[in-house]
Amino acid sequence: MNTKQKLLLLSYFTILFAFSVYSYALVDLNLTLINHPLWTVFRNTIIQLGYFKKQLSSLIYLSFVLIFFAFHFIFQKTRLSAFKVSLLVFLATFFSYPFLSRDFFNYLFDAKILVYYHKNPYFYSALDFQGDPWLRFMHWVHRKYPYGPFFLVFSSIPLLFSFGKFFLSFFFSKIFYLL
Repeated sequence: MNTKQKLLLLSYFTILFAFSVYSYALVDLNLTLINHPLWTVFRNTIIQLGYFKKQLSSLIYLSFVLIFFAFHFIFQKTRLSAFKVSLLVFLATFFSYPFLSRDFFNYLFDAKILVYYHKNPYFYSALDFQGDPWLRFMHWVHRKYPYGPFFLVFSSIPLLFSFGKFFLSFFFSKIFYLL
């Protein structure tokens, strides 16, 4: 890999990492990933952007989208390995928040219904487990599991290793989906 390609990948990584930071601008207000004062300061600051400065947030998001399109066309002209670029995307966005994919949390909870509550998510919804603390930041709690059994089993594996902890489930699922 030549110097130009390395610089291109470093630039892409930096933009992806910045996007990962920006993703927390739209974190669910009832979700607490970490109880630490530094996290609280960061979360409160970035939420101001996402929820109370929507025009600026929209411009930032649109800028990221345009930059990603530009990188896409640049990568089309270079001979970079798709595997290397994919790995770079994973590394840069591992800690990002799935702000445009709220169903990610439903997948986690559907697996929790199966693994920890020993119930069938085809017959039970998240709403049937009123005392569960994960409900405070979930959406579509009324729906039952809509996909086939293979994905349910697949999405249950990371939950087995998380000991019922949301923080671990969140990141183990990201790793597992990459694999």
